[in-house]
Amino acid sequence: MLLSDDTKLVPGSAGHYLQPDNKWVRVLESPAADSSLDALFSQLSGEQPALRSILADHGGLLLRGWAVNTPARFEALADCFLAEQASYIGGVSRRSRIHNNVYNTTEAPSDVVIEQHLEATHTPCPPELILFNCQVAPADRGETPMASFAELYDRLPQQVTKPLENERVVYTRELIDRESVFYRVLPASVTQSLALSWQEVSGCDDFHQACSVLEAEGYEVTRRGARRLRTRCSQPVIETHPKTGRKGWYLSDQITRTLPWYTTLPRRALRSVLGMEFALESGRTLPAAVTDLVHATLQEARFSFRWQAGDVLVLDNHQMSHGRNPFSGERLILTAFG
Repeated sequence: MLLSDDTKLVPGSAGHYLQPDNKWVRVLESPAADSSLDALFSQLSGEQPALRSILADHGGLLLRGWAVNTPARFEALADCFLAEQASYIGGVSRRSRIHNNVYNTTEAPSDVVIEQHLEATHTPCPPELILFNCQVAPADRGETPMASFAELYDRLPQQVTKPLENERVVYTRELIDRESVFYRVLPASVTQSLALSWQEVSGCDDFHQACSVLEAEGYEVTRRGARRLRTRCSQPVIETHPKTGRKGWYLSDQITRTLPWYTTLPRRALRSVLGMEFALESGRTLPAAVTDLVHATLQEARFSFRWQAGDVLVLDNHQMSHGRNPFSGERLILTAFG
């Protein structure tokens, strides 16, 4: 059995978990006797309840030593965990489709830090699980740091969390045509993240189809002229995990740390025509002191590991956040979610 007591541990993992103190992210390595993908599929097919329990209780699972070395093999493995692999609709970072619904993780420059976030919690229907597969391991840094947003909630003082228990965040995006002159003259540093076009956000080149796709996803869509639109949706600041009942922070650090560039004077005019804003639904202000405290607490709670080619990381997207450290050289991490 894959989850038997004598399962081989990943060298250097300090036990069965990437974060052993709080038992976050279980580590499983292929037995020396059979590291074939067929053997892994066979074992996974009989252990779905145990795997779901691991993900809920420990936030994630690292599979190491199996030959998950092509996008097609990763897609096949992802099918063992996902009832349906989702398309990248509503994303904030530019990605490319590699194979069906397998994507690269991001095309952000290698020197950019991607802060901790739960995948797509700024959208109407965030995925339950997200998977990563290392095709090319970075030689220099490039880790995918993790931090539990359930642990984050527990670490934050009650005077911060209690007033936000029933609060929701409204995410508003202004999307323009990537073929417009305005979009074409914007620097890549602006359009790369959080300021994507409606074509990129919807996955459609036809404007009316893009509106229909986004409405089907659950967005409130407002057409603003012939080739512009606005989307709105909301999510809780604090979520209760659907399986464990444990409360967790749900507002991603990536959003709160990246969006403040809108307040700089040269770019302030962009807010009404391009990009994303967030605000508490009640109209109250979310103090910078709170988001700063969240960021500092996440820095203390983060943990990571060095990628190896073929690694597959499965995370419970209700609670285990991920990010990206800067790197140099080559790095290719694929992702699938649903």
